[in-house]
Amino acid sequence: MAIGLDSGKILVYDVRDMALAQELDGPGNSEVTNLEFSNKGIFLAASWAGEDVCRVYSLHKNFAFAEIKQENAPVKTLTFDIYGGFLAIGTRQSMTITSYKNWKKVLITLTPFTTGVNNIRFDASGRKMFVSNNDSGEIKTLSLA
Repeated sequence: MAIGLDSGKILVYDVRDMALAQELDGPGNSEVTNLEFSNKGIFLAASWAGEDVCRVYSLHKNFAFAEIKQENAPVKTLTFDIYGGFLAIGTRQSMTITSYKNWKKVLITLTPFTTGVNNIRFDASGRKMFVSNNDSGEIKTLSLA
């Protein structure tokens, strides 16, 4: 279990005994806005208010992290696919997808809306993504197959 704080810190607890496993610092002092575990809890992705980076922490590698920069566009949302191998990151400009093989390497950049992406979800098959934009009230389905 992880808790994001207003101070930018992330507290990670071991759910077996609810003991604090690790306290993680963010890239600044901005409030944590997104926390997402991969399906098996191996990776933890996080983003902070107003920050154009997100981090993917490897819980199986002593909380080592990869920092993924989003080219001066604050991260609005992020989510792993159902297998935990891909991470989709939405900003006010576009959406990028990265992979566990190298989190920092962008596999694809998409611009489904002119004013960015607010929410992203993969479907159960992993072959489709649903993205939405709160400004326009639109939802789009993207096929990955």
